[in-house]
Amino acid sequence: MSAQSKNQQKQRMIKAFTLLELLVVISIIGLLASLVTGMSGLASRKMRDYRVQTELQKLITAIENYKLQVGYYPPDNPTIYGAQNSTNWQRLGRNALLYELSGCIFSNTGPSDATFRILTKSETVTPTQLKTTLGAEGVVNSARRLRDVPFRQFSFKSSEYKEIKDSGGVSILAVPVEGLLSEMLVDVNSKTTINPWRYDSSSTNRHNPGGFDISAKYMVGRTNKEVGNWKN
Repeated sequence: MSAQSKNQQKQRMIKAFTLLELLVVISIIGLLASLVTGMSGLASRKMRDYRVQTELQKLITAIENYKLQVGYYPPDNPTIYGAQNSTNWQRLGRNALLYELSGCIFSNTGPSDATFRILTKSETVTPTQLKTTLGAEGVVNSARRLRDVPFRQFSFKSSEYKEIKDSGGVSILAVPVEGLLSEMLVDVNSKTTINPWRYDSSSTNRHNPGGFDISAKYMVGRTNKEVGNWKN
C-alpha cells in the first residue's frame, strides 16, 4: 500500500466516530433533553402559580375597596354553611362576586321585567335567575342610574368569568387555570369547565372571622393546590 493510501485511510479513521463515542454523544443529548423538559415543566408550573396569585391579589384589593365605599363586604351565597369543605364547595363557588364588584344597572318596568345589567357586559339577569343560581336576592351594588351605583371602580375581562350552563345567563368569576374535575362547574357551551373562585363572608367557620375568605383550588401537575387570603 502506498504512503498516500495509508494517509487517506488514517484520515478516514480519524474523522469517524467509534461506537463508544456515539453512545456518549447520544447519552449527553438525552441528558440535555431531559433537563430542558424538566425546566419547561417547572416554568409551566410557576406560570400557573403566578396567574392564580395575580388574580387572587386583584380580587382581594377589589373586595377591600368595595367595603371602603359600600360599608361592608360583598354578600356571599347565603346558603353556605359550616367550614370550607367538599360538601359546600359549590355554594362557595356559586357567588355573586362578579355582579357585586362590577356593579349593575337595575331596571324594573313591570312586575315581571326586573333585570340587572352588569356594567362590564351587555347581558342581563333577573332576580329569579340570581336567586336560583347563586342564592342571591339581588345585587347590593346596583342602581337605576350609573352614577348612583355605590362601587363602580372595577371591571373584569371577558376571560375572567364564565356563564353557568342552564342558568339563563348567570356568570361567575373563574380561576384562570383548571382545577379538580370533580369540583368544577359546566359552562354554557358544555365543552369546557368552570373552576370557580370560592368566596365566604358570612359563615361562622371561615378562616377570617372578621373579614372574608377568597380562595381557589387548581392543579399543578398531578397535585391539587389551594391558595387563599389566609394561606399560600
